[in-house]
Amino acid sequence: MARSASDVEAAYVVLMTLDDVAMGVDQEVSATRGFVLSEAPEFLASQKAARERVWRAVAALEEQTAGARDRLEGLRALRALVEDRFELSDQYVQIRREDDFAGATARIATGGESLAGLVRAAVSRMASTERTMLAERRDRAAASSTRALVAGTIAGGGSLSVLGLALLLLRRDV
Repeated sequence: MARSASDVEAAYVVLMTLDDVAMGVDQEVSATRGFVLSEAPEFLASQKAARERVWRAVAALEEQTAGARDRLEGLRALRALVEDRFELSDQYVQIRREDDFAGATARIATGGESLAGLVRAAVSRMASTERTMLAERRDRAAASSTRALVAGTIAGGGSLSVLGLALLLLRRDV
């Protein structure tokens, strides 16, 4: 029963970590846009912090799902999409630094959002798979709990029967 409960908890942790990846990518995209629009360096600091958050979350996912071959392919795809998205952001920043505001904003309008959407879709697929596994784990945990309750009830009933028999035998001898 303890294993089932820990499996359920682990699934929730993976789901929260997937949310961290999605939010971090969205923050990185927003920070990049902020820099392109304003050329304010604080947006690059926010971009860097968002990237660090994403990579920590991806590393945590790799650790949390270690040994789960069925999740490995999705995680590889997610990592590749995040790398591509961050590379694209770097290109936007470089174009903007070259004083090409129009070029940077045009690039954002033509390609960046679709890549961010692919990252969100990959996270969504992985979360959907995790939710399915979570439902199965919850069902197993509930079944395990029920079995433990039944076993405890039977053991308690058996103990009461033995006690009753002992009292009956004592009473008979007296």
